[in-house]
Amino acid sequence: MVEAVARHGYAGTTLRELVALAGVSRSTFYAHFESKRECFLATFDEIIERASDRVGQAFRSSDGFDEQLQAGLTAFME
Repeated sequence: MVEAVARHGYAGTTLRELVALAGVSRSTFYAHFESKRECFLATFDEIIERASDRVGQAFRSSDGFDEQLQAGLTAFME
């Protein structure tokens, strides 16, 4: 989903491209997602979860609020 949306935007992304990029059949896609929209939202949720984990880990690995803030912001920007 990320690659397809980066190339064409959400509206221009087709199910045909998604299944080709994923190397799965349409039926396999639909076994996991009801629609392109649901796949997009699941992808978005995964990205947010990973970013949140990285920021939290960076924040907790530093001492002092200023250093924690800097580490968290750096992790977020990266």
